Amino acid sequence: MSFILKTIVILISICSIASLPYLVGSFNAAGDSFGVYPIEYIKEIGTTLIGLFNFYILEETTFDGVQINFDYLLEAYQYSMSLLMIALFISFTAVLVMLYGYHFLSGRMKKAVNWLLVLLDCIPDVLLIVLFQLGVIYLYQTTGFKLFQLYGIGDPVYLLPIICLSLTPTILLLKMSLTIKDEESEKLYVDFAYAKGVTRSNVFLVHMLRNMMLSITNHFSLIYWMMLSSLIIIEYLFVIQGFTLILYKVNESTLLAVAILLFLIPYLIMNWLFNKLHRRLVIDEG
Repeated sequence: MSFILKTIVILISICSIASLPYLVGSFNAAGDSFGVYPIEYIKEIGTTLIGLFNFYILEETTFDGVQINFDYLLEAYQYSMSLLMIALFISFTAVLVMLYGYHFLSGRMKKAVNWLLVLLDCIPDVLLIVLFQLGVIYLYQTTGFKLFQLYGIGDPVYLLPIICLSLTPTILLLKMSLTIKDEESEKLYVDFAYAKGVTRSNVFLVHMLRNMMLSITNHFSLIYWMMLSSLIIIEYLFVIQGFTLILYKVNESTLLAVAILLFLIPYLIMNWLFNKLHRRLVIDEG
């Protein structure tokens, strides 16, 4: 499929998703009604598609006291994506560091690590975030020491939202990576490298990590979209007026389509980079 055709399909799909409320509801000055309205839905898809190419002249609208215009979109998008990208980088970096340390653990310690990861994976995202918030509040009440700024009222907050956003993907990615690592450790080339006197560190960094990266980066799509859903929860719980506000508060199809498209662009770029990395690793291996 050509690039132009793919782009058209993606844009129509985004507009179709953003216009879904108009399939089951009619919203006009006379009042709202619910049913099935395929004609209105198709019209709204066309209106949304046209609006995508004119969103930079978007009229200012207000939702829940928040004025949403083009300047707000740019500022909120930069803020939300900085939280998402930093948390994503921390997750992948932390997993690689912990994988390296796991490589040197004894069998008993490895079992303990796997058991701990299963336990942590059972804890819901929201509970982890609330526990962090309560811990910071309790510390402040008992000692007067303000460890983190909790809520984004007035000033942007970064540290605690990034920590909370990176926790769940780190746990999930580490679980999957440890399974991949254990499978890789049983392959013959690892035993052959040890027999030649190669150190454990070099075996992991030079030989195993390259093969593991092929499998680890295959889970990028799952991690990215899971972090995006967590970002919505985090921005809500931390009272952050970020870009995800549009996804659950704004009932304007064009705004929703713009939000989906702008979250999709970084994903497509990183997915393309990972595919290039895959091909490079396969060529080098061959």
